[in-house]
Amino acid sequence: AEVDPYAPQDEVLCNSISIHDVLIDGGAAVNVMTKFVMNMLGLKINHPSTLMLRSLNKGKTKPEGFVSNVAISVMGVVCVVDFQVMKN
Repeated sequence: AEVDPYAPQDEVLCNSISIHDVLIDGGAAVNVMTKFVMNMLGLKINHPSTLMLRSLNKGKTKPEGFVSNVAISVMGVVCVVDFQVMKN
């Protein structure tokens, strides 16, 4: 797969944990994190997911659940966002 060297990647801070090389897409319809990252951040799924997402290879996959109201800091700006949680 071709990698865009100009894709914006930055550091995100969540629950006092720094995560490096996070892909930031301001035009994305949903925010996604893996179950591994969710566990690392001490978060828990708090809603079932009602979405079916299409992956890069055009396959469809259902998220494991939904984590709402997650406070993150990107470049010093604090945002509260929701995440769909995907299998590792």
